[in-house]
Amino acid sequence: MLTMRQKLIELFVADISVLVLENHANAILLSGDGHLRMAAKKGGIACHGTLWLMDQLVEREVLIPYRAAESLQSMCDNNRWLPEEECRQRIRKWGIGNAKK
Repeated sequence: MLTMRQKLIELFVADISVLVLENHANAILLSGDGHLRMAAKKGGIACHGTLWLMDQLVEREVLIPYRAAESLQSMCDNNRWLPEEECRQRIRKWGIGNAKK
């Protein structure tokens, strides 16, 4: 881990420990942190963020699409940093306001 710390000085020790754990567990890393995501990509580690997770929840029918749209809109309204156009596309696709009653 010390060797990684020297190579990835922009990351916190906690971030590096996540990379080490992921490497051993062969898991998917979920993060919105840009430095951590770049380090994961360089290391060949699968890394995804909020939008990917929401896509998975909708696709697997864990989350109802219109609820996903409402949640995503709420995140955007509360200044959560997410790619604006990708959020708009999902909100339209998932049909905010088109709830089945």
